Amino acid sequence: MKKFLSGFLIVLTSLTFSACGSGDDTPSTNSDISVDADQKLYENSELAIAYPQDWEVLERDDFTSNVPFQTIVAMRSNIKNEKFTTNIAVNKKDFEEDTKSIDFAKGTIEQAKNTLQNFKEIESKTVKVKFGKNELDGYLATFQGKNDAASPIVTLKQLYVVNGKTGYMITAAYLSDTDAATLKMIDSSLNSFMLK
Repeated sequence: MKKFLSGFLIVLTSLTFSACGSGDDTPSTNSDISVDADQKLYENSELAIAYPQDWEVLERDDFTSNVPFQTIVAMRSNIKNEKFTTNIAVNKKDFEEDTKSIDFAKGTIEQAKNTLQNFKEIESKTVKVKFGKNELDGYLATFQGKNDAASPIVTLKQLYVVNGKTGYMITAAYLSDTDAATLKMIDSSLNSFMLK
């Protein structure tokens, strides 16, 4: 779990400063997600998620070498910031045995408490995540922290969902002064996530 969290923190840093990216349209859709006029849909054979239409999509081929293999896709705001760029990343983790979403979440949050400086838990709750025509139990947690003394404090809003032995962590990361419209788009993206 610690390796997974460390890799996740590398994703946050690399998404902030990476200059590479695809920016092209996503594949055609066949999901049941309704996409607003200001959104696009990213999907592959196992998942789908809506994201702001003017954000850049980064897939594995676009990542720098320090992005962990568990990262499936990331979306990055078109509004760049010297210190941090708002982003959403979808990570996948395989477990050795069936795991509950809440256990995945609690373990990851505990690692964040031990890894991030100025850690502050803001909110957490159970949620439902669409899985085909059914739903899975998920867990949504919001907390803040920073990688090191020189880094800004970043808010992390994470959705955890496990299907059997496969877990997904969808992380939105943003600064505390992020505007309300962007926060609404982030919530919409997290709420749209579904497994196929």
